[in-house]
Amino acid sequence: MASEGLQIDDVIQILSVLADEANLQVTVKESLKGGLITGVTTVIGALIGGRIGLAVGAVAGGIGAAAMSKDFQGVGSVLLNMDHQKKEILFNRVKECCAKASISDIGRLNDVISNPDMKTKLLKIITDHVESQLKMDIVD
Repeated sequence: MASEGLQIDDVIQILSVLADEANLQVTVKESLKGGLITGVTTVIGALIGGRIGLAVGAVAGGIGAAAMSKDFQGVGSVLLNMDHQKKEILFNRVKECCAKASISDIGRLNDVISNPDMKTKLLKIITDHVESQLKMDIVD
């Protein structure tokens, strides 16, 4: 699994901080849930109040769905809350990148992150992972 120097949880923690510093966010798609809430309240409103109930139910459902939705989430928290398998996939990609840069321990990784080229490579790995493995869209 993890090598002696680089531990999965340590690397994910560093990547989380890096993603937060870069202000990376993902969209959380809840349009289906919002549509369902709006549809149900519209039907209930129509059954209870006829045409006026239809309008009131649609408006109330739309407002309720909008209030309940979470539009954006920080990538740092997404990384920390991934299941172990997804963390391991990301860890292995970072480990591969670090091996190419001759980084073998977590202390050295912290130092290298101050290098703009390495930071860019790690942010690219994070972005690719979030989009391909977690099926989330990064917000520009």
